[in-house]
Amino acid sequence: MHRPLFVALLLYVSPSFAQNSQDAQASQAMTRLLEFHMRRSETVATLEAKVLYAAAEFDVDGETGLSVPDYALFGLLERSSAWQSELSVFMRNDLNGDGTVTRAEILPWARLKETRTGYTGEAVPANITVEQILSADTNADNAVSVAEFSAQTLSKLQIGSRSTVLWMELISRCDLNGDAVTTQAEIQTVFRTEMQFIDTDGNAEVNDGEIQAFAARVREHGQFKPDPTLPPQIDAYIAARP
Repeated sequence: MHRPLFVALLLYVSPSFAQNSQDAQASQAMTRLLEFHMRRSETVATLEAKVLYAAAEFDVDGETGLSVPDYALFGLLERSSAWQSELSVFMRNDLNGDGTVTRAEILPWARLKETRTGYTGEAVPANITVEQILSADTNADNAVSVAEFSAQTLSKLQIGSRSTVLWMELISRCDLNGDAVTTQAEIQTVFRTEMQFIDTDGNAEVNDGEIQAFAARVREHGQFKPDPTLPPQIDAYIAARP
């Protein structure tokens, strides 16, 4: 069972964003985004560009703003990429090119791996790989097909890595008007509001002292703790796809 996407947290919130819970959530999210990006002295414009670029990577459909379809499709694409990587390793074991992998085909690779690593123990790591692959043999014909391996692999791979899920949550929190679409303008509004309290000398640059002061405030008020699961609405969107 998924936990709610937006959880109550005691975090640093800029004074100008203390009016309501929606604004407070946006402030908390931007604080976490800036923790990722604000590492050294640079101009505010450069920092803003970094934040906007990171958000734009989720814009899968190319429409205005980021919404559930964008997050869901991005997560699915990421999982597909991971599956292709796993499949590439699997296919290297198909020595006779018949589209299936048997124990006899895997063992030469396993023994070569054991020789190269110099491992000499009872539980040979390569044997674990053999069993993991052969466990996908659902029809018990002693050969694993691409379809069987893919079904097993996709069932184990997450839709969106932990870092991706975190970014989904942070960006979605910047939806100031609550219409379930986060626009570039909303992200800019939250970013520029936060900068008023970070760029304290108002010179449009963030220096080391300001970064340290920002980090101290974050430590004082607690770090952002994301929900590690996909938001329920994203799960529902994926489940409803044909």
